Formats: sequence, C-alpha cells, structure tokens
Amino acid sequence: MYTILSVKPIVELYAHLKLGKRVRVIHNLHTTFTGHRFIVSLSSEKIRSTHFFLSTGLFLRYFQQKKSIKKTKAMKFLMARFLRKILISLKLKNILIRVRGVPLHLDAFLAMLFKRLSHTFTDPLTGKIVDETSKDSKHGLNLYKMKFSHTRPFGYQKTRKMGRVKRKIRRKLVKLNNVID
Repeated sequence: MYTILSVKPIVELYAHLKLGKRVRVIHNLHTTFTGHRFIVSLSSEKIRSTHFFLSTGLFLRYFQQKKSIKKTKAMKFLMARFLRKILISLKLKNILIRVRGVPLHLDAFLAMLFKRLSHTFTDPLTGKIVDETSKDSKHGLNLYKMKFSHTRPFGYQKTRKMGRVKRKIRRKLVKLNNVID
C-alpha cells in the first residue's frame, strides 16, 4: 500500500532544496574613532553577538607599559596587521566595515588590513603555517560594504585659544609688515 504520508516528506525536502537560496554570511567589523582612541570589534549580522574586541591598549603589555605609544599611528597599524591574521585564521570572507566617529588615517588602516603579510605565521586554530608571500595564496578578504555613522560631531566644539607667546609674535609680525586687520 502506498500512502500519501510517505510521499509528503520527500516533497517537502525537494521544495526546501529548490527554494533554498545560498545565504551570504556577512560579518560586521565595527571601527570606532573617538579622539585618539581606536576600537575594533567583530560581530556577525545574524547572531548579533560580539566575537572579539580589539583596542590599542591590548598591545601595551608588549611595550613596557608606555601609555604614550597607545595613541601613535604605528600602534594602529600593528593592530590592523593583527586583525588581518585573526580574519585569515577564522576564514572570514565577506566583511561589512562600519565606521563610527571621525576616521583618522582610515585609508592607511584599510591599506594595512588588505595588504598581504610579508611573513609566515602559524594558524592557532589548525596549527598550519599560513604563507601569504606567494601570489597564489587563497587567503583573501572581501570588502562587502562600508557604512559611516556619526562622522562629524554636531555638538559644541571648543575653539582653541591662542597663547601669550603666539599673541606677542603675531603683534610683532603685524607691526613689522604693516598689516592692517
């Protein structure tokens, strides 16, 4: 005897396979620029949970606790290289970069992020050696989109006052050059 109940699961399976679309997994790379601070976090769009978090203060332990290094451009580039290693280890392809705040050196940061590594490193998850020096390496990152938010502060901006020494120099220059304001 052949019943309809035995046919139904096969039809549903066929419908699922036919209608099933390939879902592109997109990971959000949140970059926050506030003053001299630079913070990066990675989260997935579907789960909405943070996978990891990076800031320049995490690398201070390796530089004998000098806090002045934290604000330098070189430290932000070091963070970009470390971020590339993490993204390659996790084998993430499609990345949506969300930029919050006024981005300082964003072009250089992205260039360092998408530039191939000049040395090999060991993948901590698999234990394999990752070599990006050859042009045949398959470790590429895809920039899916970039979104900017809060790029300009709309609140009150304090103007910098001129110091006493600069005022004296300006008075002398005006007197020497006979400039009329």
